[in-house]
Amino acid sequence: MNGSICQRDDFGILEYQNVDKDQQKRIMWPVSLRYDGSTYETLTNGWREWEWFGREPLNLRFGRFISNVRLNQTYNMTFAASPPGIMEIQLQRRSENGDPNTHVVVRLHYPFPNMIQIKKLSRNIKGDL
Repeated sequence: MNGSICQRDDFGILEYQNVDKDQQKRIMWPVSLRYDGSTYETLTNGWREWEWFGREPLNLRFGRFISNVRLNQTYNMTFAASPPGIMEIQLQRRSENGDPNTHVVVRLHYPFPNMIQIKKLSRNIKGDL
């Protein structure tokens, strides 16, 4: 098990995933996250286990990722491969109400023109997460 405990309260977990029709086949990783003014970069890669049928990969894995992020920062998210057409990004909450002052701004970098639409999701969440 890979795990750690951090006593600081300025870090959070950013969850992001491909929710497009090709969510099990599109390879979009590694994904780079770097916040403005930082001296480091977070690089998230996918687990690689391939089965092939000719030139077609048979693995059906979801493009779901989590990254540690510093809260209240503006991040650049860059894809080393083909980015998803539809993507869901959320900041993990510790409680149902959360802290309204806690945020992360994410700038998505696509290698080709794309229309971005942002929606607020309302979910019925009970208890602590």
